[in-house]
Amino acid sequence: MIQKMQVGLLWIVAGILIALGGLLVFGDKVSASATCFTVAILLLLIAHIDRLESFKGFGIEAKTRALRETISEAETMRNQIGTLTENLQSFKAEADATKLEMDSILASMKSEVDRAKRMARRTQF
Repeated sequence: MIQKMQVGLLWIVAGILIALGGLLVFGDKVSASATCFTVAILLLLIAHIDRLESFKGFGIEAKTRALRETISEAETMRNQIGTLTENLQSFKAEADATKLEMDSILASMKSEVDRAKRMARRTQF
């Protein structure tokens, strides 16, 4: 987004170009005057492009508000996906830790069962 200082500078340059264009008209330099006026108008359009809903000219068509809204929605979705990814990574880490703990408990239980079987075989004889 164009900052206020840049907009002010564009206005100043456009004002200078309009004044110069006016002086050139009185000096019978019409083509130079028209160029100054055209550039001044373009600078004013650039200064306020964020206020325009659509722009059409020189084979370019842009819908600035719709584009801004789409970009805003995309940024919101990107942030939500980032949060979801972080949550999923945290969940996976917890699940991995729980699996390791369960594997340890299962291994311990298997060794206890094996020990109990060995003791049961000894007592049978």
